[in-house]
Amino acid sequence: MTEDTRNPPAEAALAGPPKRIYLICFGDAFALGIYLTLVPVFLGRAIALGDVRTGAVLAVAGATSIIGALPIGRFATRVGNRDALRVLFVLRALSFLGLAAVGDFVGAMVAAGLSGLLNRGVNPVIQSVGLGSGHRGEEPDSTEVQALARLQAWRNAGIGAGAIPASVVLSLDVSAFRWVLVLAAASVTICGILSWGLPGGKQRGQPVPQLAALRDPKFASITVIYAFLSIPSLLLQVGLPLWIVQRTHAPPWSVGLIQVVNTILVVLLQIAVSRGSERYARARGLVVVGALLAAVATALIPALAWPVTATGAVAVLLAVALLFTISEIVTTSGTMAVVLTRLPRDGNVTHLATFSLGFGVATVVGPPIATIAVAAGTSGWLLLAAGFLILAVLSTRLRPAARIEGRPGREE
Repeated sequence: MTEDTRNPPAEAALAGPPKRIYLICFGDAFALGIYLTLVPVFLGRAIALGDVRTGAVLAVAGATSIIGALPIGRFATRVGNRDALRVLFVLRALSFLGLAAVGDFVGAMVAAGLSGLLNRGVNPVIQSVGLGSGHRGEEPDSTEVQALARLQAWRNAGIGAGAIPASVVLSLDVSAFRWVLVLAAASVTICGILSWGLPGGKQRGQPVPQLAALRDPKFASITVIYAFLSIPSLLLQVGLPLWIVQRTHAPPWSVGLIQVVNTILVVLLQIAVSRGSERYARARGLVVVGALLAAVATALIPALAWPVTATGAVAVLLAVALLFTISEIVTTSGTMAVVLTRLPRDGNVTHLATFSLGFGVATVVGPPIATIAVAAGTSGWLLLAAGFLILAVLSTRLRPAARIEGRPGREE
């Protein structure tokens, strides 16, 4: 019997990711955590832009984060992930240093725009490195699933860690704000240095057109579902704090409590929940469960406004935060495993960048949806809950698909 050279033996099928990619992921996320926590206050207090111009700068940063993801993915496909990360981390460091140095509206607009451009584009390149190398079959390998789960856990830990120094300096003189942005620049500079030790070379295969992923109906459908199921995390970050302050008996410090609970649980549980999601049936089930939990959590939010004691309100709040957090964890694990069935065997960073747009779009539409729900009260929250229930039903219709140019996937 002749050996089929197109299908390497199982033990050589997939080379795992280099260990330093997890440090790179953490360092990049640490800088992002500083940026997300500090910049809105920095623009208002250190540069004194005022509410309107601060909002304009943040809007530009949000828009460029969506615009930049696909071109960065295309760039990484052409030059290779290692060389792309070298360039991207240099630009990322310069953007943070530029933001630390600016003193007017125009300078803030340029620096924040560059920072935003890189905020969404770097992580898909890191994820592509995390997938390792080698032949991949029609279903995701457990090595791939676990690697992406670890990267997600490290990313969440990094963002949470970055929020700590940013939060500390909020009570200090505004000059300290700039030094924390320098710390963010130092963090991504270290990431750039670490990236020199990554495997090099361009990815095999022909460059993938930027919008090719969205021409695949199955890839487009999971990307859209991921976008909508990312909204609950925005409800947790934006809508729930507003509801707590305006409509409930829960103490103000409970706002910080739910963020801490969310970060800790994501870091602790992401890897464990992802186990077994290389089986398509489990991956799809996780997406469905994530949508159902989001629906239950959203429907519970009006109960926080009931006339209960502060202790009772905190108890309900923790239940809501727990449901939202588990929804986030299982949704991330399920959608990433589904997406792995639609990645090209090579040159996958463009598809990962396209998939990341789902969360990018959610960050734009999520806050307005959250504020509208708060203003509408109980009816707004129940309407959102109904929407998540519909998503749960639609998610049951997701079907397995082979890797691009592969055979149809199968359910187990």
